[in-house]
Amino acid sequence: MSETSQPLETAVVLRQSFDRSFTEAPRVTAQPPEQFLAIRVGGDTYAIRLAETAGLLVDRKVIALPSFAPELLGIAGLRGNIVPVYDLGALLGYPRAPAGRWLLLIGGTETIGLAFADFEGHLQAAQGDLAVPDRVGAVRDHVREVVHIRDVMRPIINLVSIAEAIKRRVRSAGPSVEREVIDGS
Repeated sequence: MSETSQPLETAVVLRQSFDRSFTEAPRVTAQPPEQFLAIRVGGDTYAIRLAETAGLLVDRKVIALPSFAPELLGIAGLRGNIVPVYDLGALLGYPRAPAGRWLLLIGGTETIGLAFADFEGHLQAAQGDLAVPDRVGAVRDHVREVVHIRDVMRPIINLVSIAEAIKRRVRSAGPSVEREVIDGS
C-alpha cells in the first residue's frame, strides 16, 4: 500500500461511518447523576437534593426569639436580611436540640434556614439508586424517597415540603414577628 492511498482510504472509512450514523437508532444519553448533601439528624443518615438548596453556611450566629413554633430556634443575619432558623431535627419529629453548627438555606421567594449538627459531605447518585419507600410516611414526615449510595440507604428530606409546612403554620398563627420575617410584611 502506498502512502498516497492511505489518506484516501481514511476518507472513505470516515465517509462510510458518517453515512452509517444516519441509519442507526439515536443513542440514548444517560442522565447526569443527581447531586445530594449527606447529613445526620438525631444520629440518622439523610440526603438532601442539592438542587432544592440555596446555600449551606457554617457557624452562623442564631439569635433566639420567642415563638409559638417549638421548632423555631431564632433568626440569623444573612447579607443584610433576617432569616428565620428552624431546628431541622424537630421538623422531622426528633426532640428539639440546640442550634446545630450547619445552616442549610431553602430558597424561593423567602429564605428559610434549617439548622443541623452533622454534615457528612457531597454525594452523587444515578436515577436507578432512588426509590419510594413501601410506606411513604413510615420513614419520617417530609420524606418521600430514599437513595442508596455507598451501601447506605438514606431517606431524602423534601425541602419543598418542609418550607410549605412552615409557611402554613406561620400563616395560620396570626400576626407575629415570625410571620413578618417569613412574609416580609
